[in-house]
Amino acid sequence: MSLMATVRFNLLNNSVVVVAASHNPSVVSKAFLGKAGIVKELTEIDEKSLIITPAVSQILFKNGTSLQLDPDRLTLTSLNEIDQAAELADNYCKTLPFIRGTAIGINFVYTVVDFDFAGWFGGMKVNYNGAHLYSVDIKFPAEDITCNLKVLMNAANQGTLTFNFHRDLSGVGIGDIPFRIIEKKKTYQKIALDVLDKLFQK
Repeated sequence: MSLMATVRFNLLNNSVVVVAASHNPSVVSKAFLGKAGIVKELTEIDEKSLIITPAVSQILFKNGTSLQLDPDRLTLTSLNEIDQAAELADNYCKTLPFIRGTAIGINFVYTVVDFDFAGWFGGMKVNYNGAHLYSVDIKFPAEDITCNLKVLMNAANQGTLTFNFHRDLSGVGIGDIPFRIIEKKKTYQKIALDVLDKLFQK
């Protein structure tokens, strides 16, 4: 990679969000997840974390992956490079294909250190006394969808970059999403790494 040798970046987490109008939070019991094949190894679930209600459900896994479900949104998050969030999203959509989806997001959060964020943001002037720019939103096309990137300066040499690869589903059943989420996750992560390379190269 052509990243500056002094710049260090790390994938904090990756997530998949499936927006729909008719998720059923109470369905994701441990028994259902196992019987439907959404979760392959039920021993991975942290038993103490289970919250299953009609309004919202939450499941935590021993490796740090989380599942949160309310009637409008399924959010699956995995730490670092773990693919489990995308794998669970694929399994969920295949198991409950007739839920009408409205959008899907595949997201990555990177931390970046040893980069001159203060200088980078300092080059963008804000015409108001005492005002400082500390975040910027960037939008760019990525294959057949749009990526929204937020760059946030946490300190003079530290920042957080959040990539949101967003695709509208136009009310199709989530079983008809025209791609495997796990494969798209890997494709979009390569695009995110390419963007990091271009932003922080010499």
